Amino acid sequence: MNSKCLQSLGFVVLLLFLCSCNAAKHKELAEAAVGEFRAQFNSEQYHAMYVSADDGLRKAASEADFVALMQALHGKLGKAQQSHLRYYVDGRATAVNGPLLTLVYDTSFASGPGTERFVWHIRDKRAILFAYNVNSDALITK
Repeated sequence: MNSKCLQSLGFVVLLLFLCSCNAAKHKELAEAAVGEFRAQFNSEQYHAMYVSADDGLRKAASEADFVALMQALHGKLGKAQQSHLRYYVDGRATAVNGPLLTLVYDTSFASGPGTERFVWHIRDKRAILFAYNVNSDALITK
């Protein structure tokens, strides 16, 4: 291999290493934010959740609609108890205003199990809620 190829290969390896470090940090930030989200959800601090959310979420739903949705979810599901991260997707390449990271959890709520999907906008070394949804049979049967 010539020196130019070796330099290019070295650059690619360095770039991959730096990206993997950022991805790990983004995941760490998002997981911490999930913990904060759940604490606010369990203590019914919906206004605080909304005002700290990303502009994308606030454009998609008014505060009144967001609060009503969270109240309905809490009323049907109860408090979030235990959860297990099923998978995550680092959407760094698709984001225009910073990376988007999706985390999907299997979660036990007081009224039964559910699957939560969080989308976090990583900006200024913070994970900011961009989207949230939950699927659970308890939403229909309770």
